[in-house]
Amino acid sequence: MPNILTASLGRNIITVEGNGLAIFVDDTDFVLKLKDVDGNIQAVTDFTGSGGTGGGIQSINALVATAQFMTAGTSGTDFAVQSVGTTHTFNLPNASTSARGVVSTGAQTIKGVKTFTDNAIFQGDVDITGTLTAEAKSFLIPHPDPDKQGWDLQHGNLEGGEHAIYYRGRIQGTNMIYLPSYWKFLVSLHTISVHLTSAKGDFNYFVEDVTLESIRIAKSVGDLFSFDCYFIIHAERRDIGKLKVEITPQEKQY
Repeated sequence: MPNILTASLGRNIITVEGNGLAIFVDDTDFVLKLKDVDGNIQAVTDFTGSGGTGGGIQSINALVATAQFMTAGTSGTDFAVQSVGTTHTFNLPNASTSARGVVSTGAQTIKGVKTFTDNAIFQGDVDITGTLTAEAKSFLIPHPDPDKQGWDLQHGNLEGGEHAIYYRGRIQGTNMIYLPSYWKFLVSLHTISVHLTSAKGDFNYFVEDVTLESIRIAKSVGDLFSFDCYFIIHAERRDIGKLKVEITPQEKQY
């Protein structure tokens, strides 16, 4: 005859027919117990849990408290679980130069080369300590013409094979062009070039002397007070290294 569970409600005993096993609540301590075929009696909980000790999970990360707690934290330099006392803390630090972690809403300095495969939009200033390299550089601003409200105005950067700056303007009644005071600290003298255009009349202006502070010009005819011309001056910066124009495949590897 197959094993069939039958209940004896009067004595609170469940028996398994055919093998002599009995499950019951002990009247002395009200614990659920099992009686085997040999008459041995043990609490049912002795047959559950790890190592036969019962009570479900007995230890988490070597903590054996009856009640244990989970919480979140940001300590350390990488994701880790810290178990102390009765608490297990899941630490995920903020990313920094020494920690791998999450990008937060606070100020962060993050180390390592980062590659963005989509557009990056910055709604604030961008300060770069180093070199800005791009396939194209331009400015994009709301169109200043009031008749073109909603339009944008975009200008591309002038480009060349050097790190250069310029200074331009107009002189009238004098043959001296005075360079900005910082030029003598910023540029190399031998890189200065000057372009002159007469503002009035067909006069032939030419450069007579060049220093890091001023440029003296002259013209083939006329007196000093008839000088009137436009100028644009270029020079190469000396505070940084020269621009490498042609780059090999090996040199462009990070």
